[in-house]
Order: sequence, then structure tokens, then C-alpha cells
Amino acid sequence: MTQPQRRAWTMVASMFVTVAIVYGLSFDIIGLFYNSLAKEFALSRAKFSSLATSFSLSFLVGGLVAGWLLDRIGAQFVVVGGAMVVIAGLLVASTASSFNAMLLAYFLIGLGVSAAIITSYMVVNNWFSEGRTLALAVTFCGLSVGELAMAWTATYAIGNYGWRSAYLVFAAMVLVLVIPLDLITVRTRPASAGTLRSVAEAGRALPGLELARAFRIGALYTRADLSRLRNQCQHFTRARSHPAAGDRFFAGASRKNLGHPAGFDYFGTPAYGLFG
Repeated sequence: MTQPQRRAWTMVASMFVTVAIVYGLSFDIIGLFYNSLAKEFALSRAKFSSLATSFSLSFLVGGLVAGWLLDRIGAQFVVVGGAMVVIAGLLVASTASSFNAMLLAYFLIGLGVSAAIITSYMVVNNWFSEGRTLALAVTFCGLSVGELAMAWTATYAIGNYGWRSAYLVFAAMVLVLVIPLDLITVRTRPASAGTLRSVAEAGRALPGLELARAFRIGALYTRADLSRLRNQCQHFTRARSHPAAGDRFFAGASRKNLGHPAGFDYFGTPAYGLFG
């Protein structure tokens, strides 16, 4: 493996850790806090679900802002800025005295998480010309690994130290693991890429990115089918673990049966790379 290849795979490793932590501690484990937050703020299940709505809305806004920033400043500053916003949201959550504060916390978390996800896509794309799809697949295995690891972490922290401490543990993980790693390793593109000044210029310089041509490539539809199946597997396992929907719709599902879709989630993601 050449030095440029090692550097490129360092980007993949950094982005893997980043998305595993910042995404893993956010949307998919909200349900683990249900009992604690419902007791603390006297929430109904419908009201509790508005946390996910707040996160989703801010994720949309954050993606647009991150995309605009990535055309103008280095990727490391965007992803680290997003991580700092995530920390701010987690700190707000840990000290919240009202449910409105929790809504604000998850809005901030959504902004930061979207910045990390958008940056990961862009950085890995810039650093690979060959094997790009496999590199992206490996990077976004971090989503599934993070869901698993952060769910275990949250369960342990909530059970032993309380829900407020769990948010502080997450904030410390982002501060200690994500921010230093991204500041040291992440760069927008290789130095050998030339003097292109923005992501938009880099995109125009690459072949095969036009929408009309993309629709003529079979790998696009294969990836879409894999992505749809993966998402269905995720929704199944999340619904089973969600306090509002799980008992109602999947009360008879065994752990063994639930392992089938979960297994596709973890092992199916790298399959994207085989069809790139």
C-alpha cells in the first residue's frame, strides 16, 4: 500500500469513528431515555416523540448549512464545528429543567450530526478515485457500529448513574475522541488534487456525476435496493425496541428473529462496496 493510499484509508478510519460516535448517540437511541424523561417531565409517548421531530428538522437544516460551509472552508473545521454543537446539545440535555430545553438539546444535536455525516461523504469521495464505493461502505458501517456501542453505553450509564450523567458521558466521548482525531487527520482533499478551491469546482472536474448519466448506471439501482432493505431492517429493530411501538406491533418477536434484520444491518452495509 502506497503512502497516498494509507493516508486515504486514515480518512476512512477517522470518519468511521466520527459517524459511529456522533450518530450513534443521537437519533437511534432516543427511546432508551423514554422512561427516565417521561418520569422527569411527565411526558406522554406522543410528546416524547417530538424529540425525534426536533432532531430530524435540525438535521435537514444542518445539512444545508454544512454543504454551504464545505464549499468555503476546510472539512476539518466543519466536522469539528459540528462536534462542538453536538457537545453543546448534550450539555443542554444533561442540565435540562424543562422539556423545551430537551427539544432545544436535540435540535442542536441534529445540527451537529448532520455536519459530520455530510462531511464524511465529501471527504471520502475526495480522497478516493478507485475503490471509492468500498471506502464509503466501510465508513458508514460506523453508523451501525455506533448504534450498537452507544446503545450499550447509554443503557449502562442510565442504569448506574442516571440519564443526566449518560448525556455527560456522551459529551466527553465527543470531546476526547472525535474532536482531536478530526483536527489532526481530516483534510478536505489530497494535496495532489491541485488548486481547486471548492467542492463545487472539484465536482465539475470529475466525470460521471451528472444526474442523467447516473440513472443509466445499474449500480445505482442495486445500491438503492440494498439501502431500502437495510432501512427496513433498521425500522423493524427500532420499532421493536421503541417503548411506544415495540410491545404493540412486535410483542411476539424473539431475540433470535430480531437478529436476522439486525445482522443484515451490520453485515449488509459493506455489500454496498461490492456493487460500486
